[in-house]
Amino acid sequence: MGLFFTSSKSAYFSLFFLPAIYTYTSLKGHTDRYIHLLVVFIPPPLKKKKKKNRSKPVNHTLRLMDTVDRQLVYTAHCERVKMVDMHPTEPTFVGALYSGVVNLWNYETQTLIRSFNTGTGLPIRCVRFMPSSQTFVCGCDDLRIREYNYNTTELTACFVAHDDYIRSIAVHEHMSIVLTCSDDMTIRQWDWKNGWNLQVVYEGHEHFCMCVVFNPKDPKTFASASLDQTIKVWTVNNPTPNLQLEGHEDGVNCVEYYPKGGDKPYLLSGSDDRTVRLWDYQTKTCLQVFAFHTENVTSVLFHYDQSLIFTTAEDTEMKVISSETFRLLSSLEHTSMGRAWTLASKPHTNTLIVGYDFGVNVLRVGDSKPLYSMDANGRLLFAVGNEIVRMDIKDIAATTADGEVLALHSKDMGTVETAPKQILHGPNNQFITLLGATDYTIVSTLSLRPKSYGPCLAFVWGPENGSYAILESPTTLKFFQAFKERTTLLLNNTAHTLFGGTLLGVGTSDSIVFYDWITISVVRQIDERPESVQWNPSGELVALATESSVFILLYNGAAVNAHLQAQGTHDEDGLDFAFDLVEQLDEKVKSISWIGDSLIYVSQSSRLNFYTGGEVSSIAVLSRNQYLLGYLEKERRVFCIDEAKNVTSYRVNVAVMQYMNAIAKEDFATAEKLLPLLNTDEKHKMAQFLQNRGLLEIAMAVTTDNEHRFELAVQLKNVEVAESIAVAAPSASHWKQVGDIALSQGSVEKAVHCFRQCEDYSSLLLVYSCTNDTASILELGRECMANGKSNIAFSCFHLAGQYAKGVEILSGSARPADGAFYARTYCPEQIETAVTQWKETLSMVPRVRDAIANPESFPNLFPGLQRLPGDKTHPMQGAAASGSFEQHEGGSGSTRGRGARNASDAGEERPAMQTRQQEQEAQSLIVNDEDEWNS
Repeated sequence: MGLFFTSSKSAYFSLFFLPAIYTYTSLKGHTDRYIHLLVVFIPPPLKKKKKKNRSKPVNHTLRLMDTVDRQLVYTAHCERVKMVDMHPTEPTFVGALYSGVVNLWNYETQTLIRSFNTGTGLPIRCVRFMPSSQTFVCGCDDLRIREYNYNTTELTACFVAHDDYIRSIAVHEHMSIVLTCSDDMTIRQWDWKNGWNLQVVYEGHEHFCMCVVFNPKDPKTFASASLDQTIKVWTVNNPTPNLQLEGHEDGVNCVEYYPKGGDKPYLLSGSDDRTVRLWDYQTKTCLQVFAFHTENVTSVLFHYDQSLIFTTAEDTEMKVISSETFRLLSSLEHTSMGRAWTLASKPHTNTLIVGYDFGVNVLRVGDSKPLYSMDANGRLLFAVGNEIVRMDIKDIAATTADGEVLALHSKDMGTVETAPKQILHGPNNQFITLLGATDYTIVSTLSLRPKSYGPCLAFVWGPENGSYAILESPTTLKFFQAFKERTTLLLNNTAHTLFGGTLLGVGTSDSIVFYDWITISVVRQIDERPESVQWNPSGELVALATESSVFILLYNGAAVNAHLQAQGTHDEDGLDFAFDLVEQLDEKVKSISWIGDSLIYVSQSSRLNFYTGGEVSSIAVLSRNQYLLGYLEKERRVFCIDEAKNVTSYRVNVAVMQYMNAIAKEDFATAEKLLPLLNTDEKHKMAQFLQNRGLLEIAMAVTTDNEHRFELAVQLKNVEVAESIAVAAPSASHWKQVGDIALSQGSVEKAVHCFRQCEDYSSLLLVYSCTNDTASILELGRECMANGKSNIAFSCFHLAGQYAKGVEILSGSARPADGAFYARTYCPEQIETAVTQWKETLSMVPRVRDAIANPESFPNLFPGLQRLPGDKTHPMQGAAASGSFEQHEGGSGSTRGRGARNASDAGEERPAMQTRQQEQEAQSLIVNDEDEWNS
């Protein structure tokens, strides 16, 4: 029987009663994570003998979870997962299932990509990626090694590798070597490039060999773990072990190297004796024994970027241990997922994958954003665990392409006691602050020599060297001057973060309150919750980046200082005139910084942009998940860093930003001085910027592109500039637009010249007709006829009264019907010819052809037809003569087939019209309404 109680952040204690010594139950009571555990009495569990698991597979679940809120975000179905492995560069991982299947998942899109079925139904106990060949290799209980191409699903290799179950696989990072270990107590080396040729057999273990791993510090060595209670270290070319580590009291199931090497020659091992041991393989000593599990330990892992050790066991709990203090930080219970068997992570990512009886958990460990700080001289400090590394960004070659990873030399500055959560450079870069979860340490930049230390929840540097503020508790704010405490301020609301700069920003759950550093007075409360606050170097502008947008504010410092000196402030909201809103950018950003009065930022869509003068401009599209380091004046580049600590640079001409700011402030004299500093492309962009602001004349003077200058000249109706560009780069569109401008300004001769240059006959006809220049109209008509512009030529001859020419054009343009009607209306002397030509085109339609009456032959059908003034004498005189139609043979009393008879047929009389009805039918086939034709 036993009692124990726990405490948590929820401020409640939970008391639990163990009804039986060996009853395994899930105990619930806390609403937050456990902090302390006090055991009154816990009897030791019975020792169990390890057996090979031959249980029948059952249906299980894959779960992707987040360690922060532990909310289930994805569910799929799979069998027990015996091993997982992450791809080194892609967001994918493979899982070896007990059912003989290997699944490939994408942990970013949370989808199952594909499955690979061995067809054996036997457990697959190990799997590893081989990214150089785009394959993975797995070991099955049928004693075979299989290699699959994970893109094409092709089985590229399959062979018997051992005499008993295959337990583990290790793939060399650079050489074509693969190691496998088995229950046959051997480790075997294979050359996968040479047809999986067996190279070496390593013998020395006296029981099942459970795990094999390469040493990342020395890739020519590897370690193995066995149920013979030993860990052996080998060299790839030597079949006998170099050394042996002893200390476990039962079989060793797993072994793991410290991933970063350095001054930590560590090995981590987990055993059936329920302990995890930390070894120094150089001195062959056991440094620590972690007895946190109550069942067989199945997997151990050093996290690459966090100072954490993860261990799993068959007790359905995962332990999180500090690799600095070796204290237990957390226990993650996973009873619903069953026993845990495998762990996997990779460098420069906060993703952790755990395989269980019932599937897989994908967890987020900390923040993926790297911990870094760069001063104005390019000295970059970043933290990897509790190690501080320095890089100097300098002497970047002018030929370096934008986005190219820089080859920077790194220097280990040393280690600190605890891994920092934030690094902050001081005002003069002499000191830096290493901010932990509950404390801060101020150290010198060059030697990391401690200067000051204290507890805090948040820390920011002040405007002067040695001045800073700390949030000691959610309601207690302390100010320091020259590294000594100056004053304490009790806050009315609970605060959770601080922001430095010209004013001290105190962030609460729903607002930010700005305080004056000197008087500690409230300057202004803003009801927004920013994630980042950045002041420009002059302290006049401040950017507040929230979850969904960025607010750029103008700080009226002179007015605020005058008011504080005269009256102070007693209003909780501060001074309403302290800030003016300059701009709101509706864009999600990851990091922000200033270059003078221009804001640069990296958006969530991985674009490096800058805002200035009311406009957002793009610098580059980032190819990686990068964060902003800042701008270095001496290099004239903006620098970014990604999760893998790769530094890239992008060229920025500050003169462009200064020019845009000067234009925005209407400081045209300064803008004129900056203009020579811009290259041709930049001048063109600035001209577009000026055009958008309505400054067309300046834009026309700045632009270097003739097309753009011509566009601006047209908008300004500057005919001289536009004409000069049209002369230099002649085109029809240029001359047309110049002619339109000249015409709008009353310069008819210049307009005519321009229209003739572009052969704009329509515009010329308009000008000539408006000026009543008949001679020019006739000349234009002849020119149009020569150039095939029959429509305009027809209009010219019509306006000039040359109707016969009009009939000729219409008849000769496959429009004989139009020509006939036009002749009937305007040129009767051409009717005979026009109608004849029309009827000739209807030879295939005799009924329509015969229905057409020629006014010359049937004047009685055209009583309104008269001689036009100035025309030659028309053969038709007086009233219309009578005419007649005859009825075609085709049936008694039928009107079908009736048509007009050509009166010009030689030797044939016109028969008299038989009836009035026939005459009306004939007239209905002829359009004789002049008004309708004219319309």
